[in-house]
Amino acid sequence: MTAPRRSRAAAASHPGSATVLALLVLSLLAGCRIPRPRPDATIAILTPGAGELGVSTEYGIVFLGCGQQGGTVRFDAWFGGDPSREEGLVEAVGGGLYVTEAEIRLPTMPITFAVPAPGEEVVIVGRRGAERWRAPAVVAVHPAVTGLLLQMGEGMASFDDSQRGAGVYVARREGLVLLGLVAGTVSLPAADGGVARYLAVVGPEEMWRVATHARNRSRDRRWVYRDDVL
Repeated sequence: MTAPRRSRAAAASHPGSATVLALLVLSLLAGCRIPRPRPDATIAILTPGAGELGVSTEYGIVFLGCGQQGGTVRFDAWFGGDPSREEGLVEAVGGGLYVTEAEIRLPTMPITFAVPAPGEEVVIVGRRGAERWRAPAVVAVHPAVTGLLLQMGEGMASFDDSQRGAGVYVARREGLVLLGLVAGTVSLPAADGGVARYLAVVGPEEMWRVATHARNRSRDRRWVYRDDVL
């Protein structure tokens, strides 16, 4: 006498040993996965004095040239852990902006050329050594200034010259996009007769030069792949 066959429904409710084994293996692999540090696009420009910051974009590393405006500049990029020391040739793009490039491919941030409205919230991202910091700010207007100003938000009281070039970002559906670079602090008369401190930003009115400069030269290049950054 042959053994009675199980119905398909019964078989589906009791998966075979091979299926169970595959699920167990996948579960173990997921549990043993080691998270890799996420790289970022905030660059430390190593110039004489206090140094400055820059941001890696699809058009190159953009910075303000506070300490160096020509020749070969050194800079640090982070891929998690210790910085990767790189160097590149400085190129002036106009409007107080400079660019350079590493021989390796770096993480990049997209740029927006849309001028923000007064009161719009932004995020400032800077770096002190291996520590990256973020702080909120708000777009401000002042009758004595035509450029982009930010009201200094919480956490910005300790802003110093070493953080010039910190990236100013706006949030979009796809994530943060670069709006400009912090040029420094400025003190202006306040409505109550006192003095108000703001952050001055090199914004979209000048950042378009970075894209124009990149498009006017050949972008056909071969990246170098090194074991220390893979």
